[in-house]
Amino acid sequence: MFKSLAQLFPVNTDKLEKNKDIDALKNILFTYKDDSKRIKAAYALGRISGENYCEAAENVLAEFARDVANSEHLRVHCIRSLESQKTPSTEVILIEFLKDPLESIKSEAIRALSEFKSIEVACAVVETLSDSSPKVLDAFSDFLSNVSPQIASSLREALINENEAARAKACKDLNLAKSREVIEFLSKLLAGGSDEIRKRAAFALGSIDSDRVLGPLTMSLEREKGDNLVAVYTAIGRIKTDKTVDIFLKGLEDSNPDVRSACLYILCEKKSDKATPKLLSVLSNENVDMDYRLATLKALSKTQNATVLKTMIDNLQTASEPFRTKIEEAIVDMGHPNTADLLQPLLKSEDDKNRLSCIKIITKLKRPGTANSLFPLLKDPSSDVRKILIIGLGAFTEPEVAEALMDIALDKSCGGQIRGLAIRSIGTIAHASSIYNLFELLKDDDEYVRGSAAFALGNFSKPDVIDVLGGAINDSSELVRSMVVEALGQIKDPKTLEYLKKTKDDPSEKVRAVTARVLRNM
Repeated sequence: MFKSLAQLFPVNTDKLEKNKDIDALKNILFTYKDDSKRIKAAYALGRISGENYCEAAENVLAEFARDVANSEHLRVHCIRSLESQKTPSTEVILIEFLKDPLESIKSEAIRALSEFKSIEVACAVVETLSDSSPKVLDAFSDFLSNVSPQIASSLREALINENEAARAKACKDLNLAKSREVIEFLSKLLAGGSDEIRKRAAFALGSIDSDRVLGPLTMSLEREKGDNLVAVYTAIGRIKTDKTVDIFLKGLEDSNPDVRSACLYILCEKKSDKATPKLLSVLSNENVDMDYRLATLKALSKTQNATVLKTMIDNLQTASEPFRTKIEEAIVDMGHPNTADLLQPLLKSEDDKNRLSCIKIITKLKRPGTANSLFPLLKDPSSDVRKILIIGLGAFTEPEVAEALMDIALDKSCGGQIRGLAIRSIGTIAHASSIYNLFELLKDDDEYVRGSAAFALGNFSKPDVIDVLGGAINDSSELVRSMVVEALGQIKDPKTLEYLKKTKDDPSEKVRAVTARVLRNM
């Protein structure tokens, strides 16, 4: 009865606050009907200071805020008042409210926690963002302070979104902003979040092109291991500075092969001369794990360093077959302008494998003017060397290459197979000066030569070529007639149809089958 009557009289919450009368304020909060008085009591409790009093006031506010029977509006005001206390337990209590199903409670708890700068708070807030509403994101923006809602949203995407492309786009937004608050927040996550959050925080920090992110990332190298350590090294590698070369050189000594590989690629991307000697020593060390050497090779191929190229060529001479092929590919990928010149001594090697490697590299690079250095090998004692060279020369377009190949094609002492390969490469080059020699080769005694000449002429779309090929459809060789049909089909001129109609009834089943296929594709 007394309590009900007391509620009819004015309440001086300022006086109750000054007298630290926590019980009276609790009574107003829990029993009064007037929301305005209860809110005043909540704020009065939040302002009470002094040893033993703060904790007692906080307990009252927490008790009211936890009770779901109380109105959402008043619970929010109690959480707002809790922000003012800052006892050792305040942070723990506020983190508890981040799990509340009501968005208003959750949002207010996030805002209240902006006064607390611990790693635990940062990690707890991120967990809240996994299924956040616009209201919660607004609170997150306030939590970070001085950060726009758009940046807060981008930060959430970078940390929570499962789509890698979406995370990468969000990180670009973070880089544009270069917010100190965002960097500090990510640094806390890097120090204490879950494994996945730490990886994503590292990625996001590495996306921000600022020296400020280098400190927290470098410190985390001492704490991390496994995939997370790789993620941190990768993040540091994305920062555009040469200050990190020593960090990656140290990473090359790590026991984790994934870490070593990551550091290798990063060092080569940075193209630091300081790292080159270390990388080359790995490449040339036959006692090093082959996967590690392959990773080193692939990374070095991204440089344009002449010393690197020379070392690759040196390794080429002693490498086993699988590694030799990888070195050839790496030299081609490097595409150094002096490659052909540096390979010249190796072209004179007595080892067939070395000469073959030079041929493969130079013909794949297809640099104008480099084919001439290979012409002497057209008379190489090794038939394998000659075959690979003749096929490779078809990648060039210079008329002198076609002339050199034509000399082989016309030389009956070279044998039908070698001559046929030369003719096919001539067809690939398709230089106009070759046409009339190919006409003559259609009359050669060797059917493989005649068939190759027919096939090569398919690359020349000229009326007289069509007529000459048409005259060859009566060749005695099934092989030659098949190649004539293939060539006519390759030219794709309506005039070829009158000749292809004749081969539909060819006595050879093979020729008829080729004709049917060619006609379907025309």
